[in-house]
Amino acid sequence: MNWSPTGTQIAYLSNWSGLEGPSMALRLFDVAANTADTVAEGSPYYFSWAPDGSQLLAHIGANRLELQDAAGVRRAFLNTSAGFAAPQWANDGVSLVYAVDDEQGQRVVIGNLEGVTLSEITDFDERISFALSPNGEQLAYVLTPAASQVNTLGPLYLTDVQTQRTRELTDQPVWAIFWSPDGDKLAWVASVQTQDRLWLRWFVWDGARTTAYSRFLPTRTFLENYLVFSDQYAQSMRIWSPDSNAFVYAGTNTEEKPGVWVQRLDAQEAKWIGTGVFAAWSPR
Repeated sequence: MNWSPTGTQIAYLSNWSGLEGPSMALRLFDVAANTADTVAEGSPYYFSWAPDGSQLLAHIGANRLELQDAAGVRRAFLNTSAGFAAPQWANDGVSLVYAVDDEQGQRVVIGNLEGVTLSEITDFDERISFALSPNGEQLAYVLTPAASQVNTLGPLYLTDVQTQRTRELTDQPVWAIFWSPDGDKLAWVASVQTQDRLWLRWFVWDGARTTAYSRFLPTRTFLENYLVFSDQYAQSMRIWSPDSNAFVYAGTNTEEKPGVWVQRLDAQEAKWIGTGVFAAWSPR
């Protein structure tokens, strides 16, 4: 489920029985009218809201991108069989991030609403997931093997959209990436192996350096329902505090204490908030 930026609708995916078997449907719930309408169906199904809440960009099945307005009117946007899942609508309202494939190979691009490529970010071989910073200046992406059972799991890179300069932030297997609301910091979750156990660990890059934070074991809900599809859920779940100085998560710490934790960027240890299997911050 994902609220529209205006707070007037909720877009959500549900099970659907299509002509070719089980599928998924995108439904729009209108809060004022208390009604839900089916917009389109297909599987898999990923989507991103326009900043003004008037349209969605949907990636449906293995090869099509569509623009869908809040009234359910659909417009074919692009055919692409590139290895990616969730597209992204930039905060400027007129730029879209997605992947294309042609005789030149697979590439992540930023395009306009007419499908014209404005900027090519990177090429890739197997699969990719990505997140554009809120200010649109940087794109973080993770390269994932095609055989992986999750959308995101691999090394993390960062590209400056204007200069095309790219750096590797980590070669550890990254599960999820989350930009801070101010666009200055990037948090990610990576696998870390110790002598006795495989942990997940939080890291934050602040534009100059990377800081390692708490190791933890995620709750089953956080892992299977959110981290596995992190490129989609990063657009709706808010792990960051509105002031970009802390983030929240659910799991068990290294002392075997389960619950919900808040990690302030200026603190060495996360603070236990209470019991729970999932947590998110309000936008304000």
